[in-house]
Amino acid sequence: MHCCAQNINPVVAKQDIVVGQSINKNYYKHPKNLFWGNSTVFASGYTHSTTNDLAFEIGRAYVAESELVITYRNIGVGYDHLFNNTTDNYYKLFYELSGAMPPLGGISMRLEGMVNNIFNTYFLRPYIGLTYTPVPKLHFDVQYCHTFLLAGKNDPFRNGITLRAKMYLNERNWVNLPAHKHHP
Repeated sequence: MHCCAQNINPVVAKQDIVVGQSINKNYYKHPKNLFWGNSTVFASGYTHSTTNDLAFEIGRAYVAESELVITYRNIGVGYDHLFNNTTDNYYKLFYELSGAMPPLGGISMRLEGMVNNIFNTYFLRPYIGLTYTPVPKLHFDVQYCHTFLLAGKNDPFRNGITLRAKMYLNERNWVNLPAHKHHP
């Protein structure tokens, strides 16, 4: 029989996964929804730029663990409050991708879309930086960001440095990947 014509079941049984010579107890399981995720994330951040802002965020994360690296894909909503020369409020959507090797840390990338309905201003803000992971469910990020004004007259952000703390819940729902599987 040709290898492509075989009917291969994508769900691997617990007893079929062997790491070295022993059975891996953390067997591979598929999440119910890759988009909605398997964990809740709460975050708070401070950005120092031409104006300073404080952010509060909540979202969903898809977390997958392997032998060395844990990958995190976050999506959510947030609120920013500027407190320098102005007191503007911004609402945002975000998507974040990071990989970490606890307790060392790793790299994180993030994209935010921000809006202020009072002044009709819209921004796109990409981030790149480092994440410190003392334990898998707690992250501290240091990221560089640059804001692009999409619509409106004033860009109060421009370049900035962000410090962010994140807490992940529902660690028991995280996907455990065996050593021979790749991250999704």
